[in-house]
Amino acid sequence: MELFQGNGQLDEDVEDILYELGNVGVGMVSTTIGSMLGVRAEIGIPVITKADMHIVEQIDKKQTEKIGIYLNFANTLNGAVLLLMDMQFIHQIVEVLLEQPVAEQKLLTDEESASAIAEFANIIVASYMNAMGSYTGIRIFVTPVSVKLGYADELVEDALQNLNLCCNEAICVNTGLSTIDANGGGLSDVGHFIMMPDDVSVQKIMEAISI
Repeated sequence: MELFQGNGQLDEDVEDILYELGNVGVGMVSTTIGSMLGVRAEIGIPVITKADMHIVEQIDKKQTEKIGIYLNFANTLNGAVLLLMDMQFIHQIVEVLLEQPVAEQKLLTDEESASAIAEFANIIVASYMNAMGSYTGIRIFVTPVSVKLGYADELVEDALQNLNLCCNEAICVNTGLSTIDANGGGLSDVGHFIMMPDDVSVQKIMEAISI
């Protein structure tokens, strides 16, 4: 089947499946984060677009530095995943994992803090991929994560440059994440989980669920 219609719009069946895949994957991530922090994590509405710099328009409203977590699909699928996380949120995660206060400016320079960020990344990526694998029946493999500090436009540009090394064309499934604590407060828009499978991988996903 064709992924795009004659007018350049994404096929409705493809969009529906990727929308649901975003919900399923980040839904599992939100459950994992909720358990780690003892808060309720809520997911936003997945936004499906072509993978290009327009992604930034969906994300960076405050122009603040973020933690970027990047990895590639391997073996069964082709493409990449980019997590853009709010610094305050990552700071909170690191202190929970290390069970001690950590200075925010040392998040990436301190070895223990950097290791905790990588551990967190691996935990939530595993949650997402397990949910995605259960939904599609495809065994998902990924490369080790890389972590970088920067602004959203810089991190997205780096991700797209890496993506272009392995893909001719990719589709972006961008799902936002927020947390709410027991008192009704919390951090809004704490991160975005951006999955970017290439066109061949999207075809494989569609075939796996018999669409």
